[in-house]
Amino acid sequence: MKVSLQYALSDAQGEVGTAQHQRQLMTTIRVVPESTDTYQPLNLTVIVDRSASIAPATLDTLKQSLLQLAAQLTPQDYLTLVAFNHCAEVLVSHGQGDHWSAVRSALDCLEPQGGTCLSEALRLGLSEVMQHRNDRISQVLLISDGSNDHGSDDRCGKLAEFLGENHIGFQAIALGVGQGSQGLLADLVTLAQGKLTVVQHLDQLSPVLHQSFTQLQSVRCVNAVLYWVPEPTVRLAAHQPWAQVSPEVMDLDPKITSNRVKVTLGTVVNYSPRVLLANLYVAGITPGVQTLGRLQVQYRHPQGTEVLRSPTHSVSLTGLAQHQPSTSPEMRPHLLNLAKYRQVALAETGLEAGDRAGAAQMLYAAALTVQELGNPQAEQLLGHSADRLRGGGLLGEADRQLLRLLAQSVL
Repeated sequence: MKVSLQYALSDAQGEVGTAQHQRQLMTTIRVVPESTDTYQPLNLTVIVDRSASIAPATLDTLKQSLLQLAAQLTPQDYLTLVAFNHCAEVLVSHGQGDHWSAVRSALDCLEPQGGTCLSEALRLGLSEVMQHRNDRISQVLLISDGSNDHGSDDRCGKLAEFLGENHIGFQAIALGVGQGSQGLLADLVTLAQGKLTVVQHLDQLSPVLHQSFTQLQSVRCVNAVLYWVPEPTVRLAAHQPWAQVSPEVMDLDPKITSNRVKVTLGTVVNYSPRVLLANLYVAGITPGVQTLGRLQVQYRHPQGTEVLRSPTHSVSLTGLAQHQPSTSPEMRPHLLNLAKYRQVALAETGLEAGDRAGAAQMLYAAALTVQELGNPQAEQLLGHSADRLRGGGLLGEADRQLLRLLAQSVL
């Protein structure tokens, strides 16, 4: 397995004599399979909420879904199962072999009861996954409604940060829109650089778990980091300079020093490339080809310690005496999806501040952006939400969660 890197500029030419040019730099990072690739065993810790806030029917469906997940594991995989209410306990610890039987026995007597201490569950799950983090693909999967009435949100945040800093994969499945505190789960996913999936109906739970497991099996490199070393005439935008636009849309938080930019990517899977966009400003274009900067990805195999590197790519632009700026057709959908994401985010900020008129205006703008993408269903959803706010109505948590999912989706 190796990682390839490709780049493209929104416009690879510029007019000489113009004081400053704005360009978007698109970087595509994908896994290239090799004939020597072998299966990478998992070190999977599943943390399950069994508190009284979880309905009995939900827990029954969850048990069946976990049995289906266990049946997909190989004998080489490690599985740890942690259940929690106001206390947390390890039901299966680093199980190998017959995962299905171990999970079935552990879940037989599990009933919803008690309060919720999410912070203790995360602490216990983290201590389990750390025991084999160096010889397996390590992942933590949390399934909860997000309540934490017996725990500490601050401690949860510190544990999530630890997961992100140690490049341990983290996925959270939120059970039920409008229940519990899904805002906490969203915060944890952000801190851990993970992924949040909301299950609104019970029949969605099994497919969501199957998709999560497929993603875990597809991890082919970890600790991936993109480095950008710009020339002195090139600078990043001061606000929101770097974003991911596929497979999901989100703003990234690059670490910027005087001579380079570091973008942490974490895991890269073999079925879906990561596509990033950077907003650049270029000054002093001269005639002919000139280098804007250099790109490289560093990563390692899930079971290795050696840091591997992609070839270094020089990003260049051609200066012409006359040039009519234009955006490449390949990049336009990515720019529109990013604009939609940020417009919905601004609407969310407006709602948090009580500015319903401002939020409606941003949702109308997002609807126009989605119209350019040719998605009438998404356009209708955004327009109806804006109409409701403009008419003095409110958006419930379920409506707002749907808007967040739409914002992150690639249309």
